[in-house]
Amino acid sequence: MDDFAIIESYVNGQLSPTEKAAFDDALRSDQALADALAFYLLTKQVAQQEAREQRRAEFEALRHQLPDTAFVEETPVRPLWGSTSGRWIAAAASIVLLLGLGWYFVRSSTGLGDQTEVAENTALNAQIDQYIEANFTTLSPSMSGEADSLQTGVEYFNTGRLADAGRVFDGILQRQPDNDTALKYAGIVSLRLGNYDQAITQFRRLSQLDLIKNPGLFYEALAYLKRGQPMDKSQAEKLLDEVINKNLDGKQEAEELTKAIH
Repeated sequence: MDDFAIIESYVNGQLSPTEKAAFDDALRSDQALADALAFYLLTKQVAQQEAREQRRAEFEALRHQLPDTAFVEETPVRPLWGSTSGRWIAAAASIVLLLGLGWYFVRSSTGLGDQTEVAENTALNAQIDQYIEANFTTLSPSMSGEADSLQTGVEYFNTGRLADAGRVFDGILQRQPDNDTALKYAGIVSLRLGNYDQAITQFRRLSQLDLIKNPGLFYEALAYLKRGQPMDKSQAEKLLDEVINKNLDGKQEAEELTKAIH
């Protein structure tokens, strides 16, 4: 099956759960595939827009063709199936047709908006996943009083034992709540594991520490965007704007994400 057929099946919900999961994983690492999906959705949107305009033109033409007296009964008392029944039936059919076209326009407009949002969110999510893949795949500890424990957590993380790494970093934070390296790494583990609520809390705590370089706000924005709950995008935008305006760590990436959001 070629990429087009797979994308079409994905959009139409025709892939099996296993195939869908594999496609979602591919989107996170394959920018070309993410671009192809976005292009497919936008192309479909344009095609539907053209169909919508054509239906609108047909609607207007039909409306102008209806006689002014189409909805007026000429004689008060007539048999139902008399000579005017044809006109009455034609008028009724026209009403049904007009209502049907109106419903089509509503559905078409709604679908276009949904598909545009899907395309935008897919491209944005792929960009975030690329950043995570490039920056949060391996860790290197900084020198601190917990160097040995940090090294153990880092080794766990770098060998794919994320949950074990998280427990090590959490243990360090119980002893040293303001250990910025442990706090940053604990947040990264939570983000990688999909524990977005916890990641948001940990990155917020990191952002409140007085550090020369502090990526806490930018990482918190990433966690909001990954969680994707109502209002999360707007909250992420506020954080990204703060990173940019205050020239904080992650400014360049924040500018790129802000462009993708808009």
